[in-house]
Amino acid sequence: MKKLIIIPSREASTRLPNKPLETFGGKTLVQHVWDKAITVPDADVYVATDSEKILDAVHSFGGKAVMTDASLASGTDRVIAAYKKIEGDYEYIINLQGDMPFIDTTQIIATTVPVSSGFDVGTLVYEMNQAHQNNSNSVKAIVSFNDNEKMGQCHWFLRASLSYGYHHAGIYCFSKQSIEKLGSTQSKFELVEKLEQLRFLEQGLRIGAMYTQPIEGEINTVEDLELARRVHGN
Repeated sequence: MKKLIIIPSREASTRLPNKPLETFGGKTLVQHVWDKAITVPDADVYVATDSEKILDAVHSFGGKAVMTDASLASGTDRVIAAYKKIEGDYEYIINLQGDMPFIDTTQIIATTVPVSSGFDVGTLVYEMNQAHQNNSNSVKAIVSFNDNEKMGQCHWFLRASLSYGYHHAGIYCFSKQSIEKLGSTQSKFELVEKLEQLRFLEQGLRIGAMYTQPIEGEINTVEDLELARRVHGN
């Protein structure tokens, strides 16, 4: 089935300004994520950005990008805006957040499984270590799994310390119907937690999660970037 992968990428990140253009391993962060996205078969890939600098950087490595309004509230809103500009008929629309350079091809594809099984949205979760449990930057997911199944239903997401549940990876797959249904108004608990996936639940969408292996790390802070440089070089 035809897939559209959109990577939301904005310049004014609060915790790590200019994040998409920071480099490690000889590439910008946005190029690392792009390089992972283009390994997915039968997929078109675009970066959705509000920055001419990011637009130029994407074009410099041969990528495709769509300009979106800088005032958009979340990555999901940026993905929706880009989706409306991109021509094509897609079965799956994947929001691959621009801070996930270490996700692999099979994990991106796995987000389509819940959607093909009847959920409105698909995502990924994995086991939390103690550092995740106590870190407010680590998003926790409350998910119910049947015995010996790798796909479950998401019931809630939060940032507070939690000793149970799963770590939520910031990637979403939407069906064509669900992304067109999703409203752009931020919901009550989305505003409280600063988690856009709560809007999906509050608007009645069902989120299915695939259990996966831990992803090496997301680049959200200066410390995350420094660790990536120590491991992968500048």
